[in-house]
Amino acid sequence: MNIDANNLTFTCTELKHDAAQAYDKSKNIMLLHGFPMYRVWWQPLFEYWNELLLSSIDASSTSPMHVVACDLRGYSDGASPDDIEQYTYDVFAEDIFAIAENAFGVGVSFHLMGYDHGAALA
Repeated sequence: MNIDANNLTFTCTELKHDAAQAYDKSKNIMLLHGFPMYRVWWQPLFEYWNELLLSSIDASSTSPMHVVACDLRGYSDGASPDDIEQYTYDVFAEDIFAIAENAFGVGVSFHLMGYDHGAALA
């Protein structure tokens, strides 16, 4: 899946199930990868959470979480500007909030979970 944010296109992975009627907005989670990894570093966690979701969701339930992991600026083909000044922590933070608005909704709270460089951003 791709998410457009800050005039760039970020390559992302999303975990949610269509069987759920609604998502518990308090459990929106964005995962931030480290250096020099990509969003696929989180794949084992996605697989684990997916098993938990599939075992607990029925057509009338609320999904316990909505998770998004995107390749950060510089890692996505559509989000790799040439200008070195486009790679500051302030710009990364703007990306994170813009991605979250597109993934979870405007003004909706979310949790950040990061590893390595992603932890510093979180």
